[in-house]
Amino acid sequence: MPPGELATLPEPFATALAESLAGFQADDAVEAVFLGGSLALGQLAPRSDLDLVVIKSESVTVMERYVRYVHGVQVQVIAGPPLQFDIWLERDRPQGTVLRQLADGRLLFDRHGLGAGYAQRARDVLATGLAPMSLPQIRSRRFLLTEALDDVRDCECNPAQARWLMNAELVFAVETAFLWHQRWTPKAKRALDEIHALDDELGRLCDRYLAATELDEQQAAFEALVAHVLAPLGGELREEWTRPPEPVARHEGSG
Repeated sequence: MPPGELATLPEPFATALAESLAGFQADDAVEAVFLGGSLALGQLAPRSDLDLVVIKSESVTVMERYVRYVHGVQVQVIAGPPLQFDIWLERDRPQGTVLRQLADGRLLFDRHGLGAGYAQRARDVLATGLAPMSLPQIRSRRFLLTEALDDVRDCECNPAQARWLMNAELVFAVETAFLWHQRWTPKAKRALDEIHALDDELGRLCDRYLAATELDEQQAAFEALVAHVLAPLGGELREEWTRPPEPVARHEGSG
């Protein structure tokens, strides 16, 4: 977003962004500033906030997350040195919040070209996708989703509890679908659009579930959705299953 485009934002967003950016530009420790979130995607709403990602110089040794208010606009800032962004490029999983802000955000300021380099690296990481799910991960998710189906059926006589369970497990089911496709999980605010883009049938099942008003309709939609997610993983898991052993963490103060 070139500086001239800042003026096209409505107030108070334009002033809040311009003042925030000027403050970072005046800081010699700041190398680059990205605008992420709704504004970067052209989805401004009355309660939108400003999501700023700030890459600082190598001399900085801390990572910061903070919120401040500028002319009544909430400004959320994630800032840190290049080393922290190297870590995010490698480990920002499974939602990839910072990765997507670097890849899809607007580079507002780039003192020495470092920001452009990180933006391209983030786009490359997203294009490559996540590592395939391992067999233990697949079996674990199959088991947990199968268990969720049984738990919901056990609560049929308690509609409120059944709905609570389905709402909680819906997120896990959708996350499983994204991981199977080796894609970063959707952000809640834009989840439905991202679900439809990933798998339109899954999106239609989510729409059907959310539109259902009667418990039997909602439960049928939920079961169809879970079945759709489980199909490529091998379906429900109703056989003996063992989670791989894990080392026990040593507690502080233990001998």
